[in-house]
Amino acid sequence: MLTDSSYNLDERVNAIGKERINPYQPVGTTITSVIDCREGHENPMDGFVIEEGAVPHALAHFFQAMLDLMPNKKEPKENLLKRTEAALARYGGRVFGPYYKKGAAGRTQVYLVMSHDSR
Repeated sequence: MLTDSSYNLDERVNAIGKERINPYQPVGTTITSVIDCREGHENPMDGFVIEEGAVPHALAHFFQAMLDLMPNKKEPKENLLKRTEAALARYGGRVFGPYYKKGAAGRTQVYLVMSHDSR
């Protein structure tokens, strides 16, 4: 499925740290690539850098709550089955926590965006 979002993807991302490491499903590394958008701006402070990330175990439940409260989530529009699967993943994560195998949190890619503010 092509998507313009990294929330509740079709594949498991494993971007949430765990207390005990599972060698068969390791948590993805943080920052293995960078999208550098700092050049080409009149003011160098207008640029930014995007990197992929992982959520530490201590913030796993906070991450689940943050996903639940995230504004402007895009729901699948393909068909009733896809919409139902997305809803079950979302609600399953709320009931069983961020480590629920079929939950939305485990299938969400995390991005770190670094830029400058106006101050």
